[in-house]
Amino acid sequence: MSCAILSQRTGFLKPTCFAMRVSDTALTILGACCILLRSYTKRARRKRDARVVFRAPWRVLIVQEQERRRSHVQRRNPSASGNAFHTGSASSPLHHTGPGKRWLPGPGYFLPGSRSGGAASVLRQQPPRSILGTVPATGEQGSLRRPPATDPTAYDAFADAYDVHWGSFSLTWLKVFGLLIGGRLEPEARVLDLCCGTGQLAGELVARGYSVVGLDGSRRMLMRARDNAPGVGLVQGDARGFGLRSCCDAVVCMFDSLNHVLTSDELRAVFRSVHDCLLPGGLFLFDLNTETGYRRHWGGDYRVTSGDFDVATRSKYYRRRRLGVFRACISRRGDPTGAVAKVELWQRCHEPSEVVSALTAAGLVDIEAYGTEGDALVPDWIEGSERVFYLCERPGAPSAP
Repeated sequence: MSCAILSQRTGFLKPTCFAMRVSDTALTILGACCILLRSYTKRARRKRDARVVFRAPWRVLIVQEQERRRSHVQRRNPSASGNAFHTGSASSPLHHTGPGKRWLPGPGYFLPGSRSGGAASVLRQQPPRSILGTVPATGEQGSLRRPPATDPTAYDAFADAYDVHWGSFSLTWLKVFGLLIGGRLEPEARVLDLCCGTGQLAGELVARGYSVVGLDGSRRMLMRARDNAPGVGLVQGDARGFGLRSCCDAVVCMFDSLNHVLTSDELRAVFRSVHDCLLPGGLFLFDLNTETGYRRHWGGDYRVTSGDFDVATRSKYYRRRRLGVFRACISRRGDPTGAVAKVELWQRCHEPSEVVSALTAAGLVDIEAYGTEGDALVPDWIEGSERVFYLCERPGAPSAP
């Protein structure tokens, strides 16, 4: 006798049938959950074994293709060792190369996106990129492309704005000149202002009674120097090889001008030219930015308005390459053409040992180094100083007056 008949006749089995139906439904749901859990566990195990993430199952094809290629290479050359292809490791992060490209383990690889499905055969290695261009694939992370060569005319487009805003900064180092070499020079000594810029320092030295020659690679800067220092003889030339010979009692090169010399060979060439320019016993005073100065001040954007000029600058220091780049966009207010001059200037942070070695190779002796701490000069304090002044001389006794 069925439950339905009994329930119609007696009415006592209705709760029992209801409980049986609930129990059957619960068992059905429980069984379905077990099946799903088992399927998910198997799927997760397969993904883990293939070293892929849950959201990128297509990477299984790439790993399998890499394994197939590695096996093929090893069959052709059994003595070959190591991996022919980079497959990453369980701990290696995923690297994304930008929009339109997919995720792959390990640096330098990408698979172009495609609606038809990516084929492992198009897997190829790409060199990492920096904000300044392509660098070698073997280069260190965050490095940059090779900077342009030292350019003596780089300041031409920058001269007018530089004269208004930065020109007077060189006068800050006038007291250093007086402290270190002013007392060792005759009143009418001949001084070469190497990389004289717009001439403010040269003009002040003339006012103190020295006979001054200014040399710079930028014609435009020398045109401004002609107005700022009327009593100075001006020469356009390259600091790495100028033709003055044994004619100066002192050479000064201030405001981190020699940081614009980008290689050690060029720095030695500058020092050899200075050596040849000095009389026996002549003095050479110059300054350089240090690692500390670059880290503190070379980074970020800066805007300045001086006179008729609006200048927007951006600087960055690449610590591993010891290179700094300074970029500026210069516009003149009221200019009907709206012209904007763009400037890119490079500097190199020279190691102190490299500087001393280059000076010695050029034949300069009695090398002294002074760091700055506020307004004070501290001998041999380089590591924590933002700027270092070097003083040396050409060997030989100065000639009698």
